Amino acid sequence: MKLTSKGKPDASAVALALGAVLLWVAWALMPDAATNDAAHILEAVSGARTAVHASTLLQLVAAALLMAGLAAETGDEKPARAGAVAVLIGSAAMGADTVYHQLAFQMTAPGVAREAVLPVMVKMQTEALRPLVPLLLLFPAGAVLLGLQRRRAGVGSSFTTRALMAPLVIVPLGVASRLAFGLPQRSIVLAMLAALSAGLFGVAVDRARDRSKRREPK
Repeated sequence: MKLTSKGKPDASAVALALGAVLLWVAWALMPDAATNDAAHILEAVSGARTAVHASTLLQLVAAALLMAGLAAETGDEKPARAGAVAVLIGSAAMGADTVYHQLAFQMTAPGVAREAVLPVMVKMQTEALRPLVPLLLLFPAGAVLLGLQRRRAGVGSSFTTRALMAPLVIVPLGVASRLAFGLPQRSIVLAMLAALSAGLFGVAVDRARDRSKRREPK
């Protein structure tokens, strides 16, 4: 799969593809996901500080690349504009979320008294987090909408559409598996993000292919 047009890189497609890959890697480096249990977060992060630090940096870069790559999908003439805008806002929230991860990293540094920082972490994971949660949810919800709109408009490949819409299957199955078999919450989140990352990577490939076709001599 090429992200070039006549040998020249499609900058926005490359940004979108790279951002999608880095986002999944960033979350894969985190020791846990989708939890606001402050005590558990500090315990998990304290045992994986190097990975968490790398994760925060990668997630910040990924969010910036995703926003740059998605900007090209938000034009007035785009049939899936609403979905792209929602994912773009969700990507900005992903960037803001890195503050919480970096805070946990700093709070688990050697010499920091856990009993002193725990109340602050509790506040950050409850009161401070509430305004951000709806924006974070726009990332998967917007991706599903993007997939639905692209399918309705006949845009891009079936792989891209299916990957973007995969959370509609992954989340219910994951929740059922967690309740029935104790499947780790982190596995569900990583599976969902893997599908969404693959879908956004597919959007980048579809865009590069479309641009290449439009530039071919008739």
